[in-house]
Amino acid sequence: MMFNRQVRDTKDKAVAGADRDSASFAESVMRQACPDAHARRFLMARMLESIALAEKVGPRSWAVTLFDNGFRLNVGQVEAFVYLNRLARFLMLGAAPAQALTVGDVVSCSYRSMPQPQFAFYGSAQELERLQSHLAPLHAAFVQTAAVTSKGKPRRSPYIRYHSSGLHDYAVQVAGASRVDRPAGRDQT
Repeated sequence: MMFNRQVRDTKDKAVAGADRDSASFAESVMRQACPDAHARRFLMARMLESIALAEKVGPRSWAVTLFDNGFRLNVGQVEAFVYLNRLARFLMLGAAPAQALTVGDVVSCSYRSMPQPQFAFYGSAQELERLQSHLAPLHAAFVQTAAVTSKGKPRRSPYIRYHSSGLHDYAVQVAGASRVDRPAGRDQT
């Protein structure tokens, strides 16, 4: 089902006082945020795939933020993939495929730094996994566009100060994937 409402910025705060660099802390947060091991593994693998897409076209264009109820992957100036309160939000660029309209919600978006049409899929991790093959190409277009400026120059994520290397490390452990090294840490500008 498609709605015309705008995507609102979440007011969630990064986990206060948390050790963002601890994979074990990220694991405890994600186990609580997503109790199903298969769904959690899928989310972490999908997050790493999105990171790899961003890194390929815009090194230093991404950052992951750990919240007490999930995570957010920012690419450039915008969010690209979010899992909060057991609900996935998966951003896409281009016309939403018909299959996506049958499960979850597809909502139009209007990030000023991105061309139109933009959409966000809202649904459970299981719904996202089921539709991934239909949504992935549009998500890839969103991530790759967000990682660079309109002139094609790589963006630098303003969210690096909230980056959780621990979440990234945990995702690598769970998904059995390769680590994409952050070219610059929180302490570097």
